Amino acid sequence: MKSVDFFMQFIKNKREIGAIAPSSNFLARKITGCVDFDRAKLIVELGAGTGIITRHLAESLRPESNLIVVEPNDEFHRDLIKLKRRNIKIIKGYAEDLSKHIEDKGFCKADYIVSGLPLAAWSEVQRKDVMESIMRGLSDKGGFVQFQYSLQSYRKFKELFSDVQIKFTLMNLPPAFVYSCSI
Repeated sequence: MKSVDFFMQFIKNKREIGAIAPSSNFLARKITGCVDFDRAKLIVELGAGTGIITRHLAESLRPESNLIVVEPNDEFHRDLIKLKRRNIKIIKGYAEDLSKHIEDKGFCKADYIVSGLPLAAWSEVQRKDVMESIMRGLSDKGGFVQFQYSLQSYRKFKELFSDVQIKFTLMNLPPAFVYSCSI
């Protein structure tokens, strides 16, 4: 997807997209660096957008592991379908239905959930619903990786997770924080 098309999607629905430009390869590498691919049997990506992080996850995914990608936007979903393969499932859907998406694909819980959801643009109620869904869908020893453009969620993540690490990259528009959380 071209940057202009991405920007038009942002203009149409700021609460769904949350950024003026697609994520960079630098951000994608920072995010995938938080995932232990050797132990991950199931990774779920929420809010995949243009698929840059999806592609990086797919490159590191072990053949016996699986990736479920959940994206609500029609345009982005249409592009993501091209990345589908045996161990990558692309779903047009919402994060609030995470447990259903996981169960529908024959799994119980995710080892990692990677999120590009624009939490800062959402209401407190919507953030709470999504985080509850994420906590239900994550295994007992699971990891949650979220990128954002602010530190707004740090306190909330500290309440939900026993360990919260923050990384930062200037090499993204806008620059981004990567939260790496574990239960």
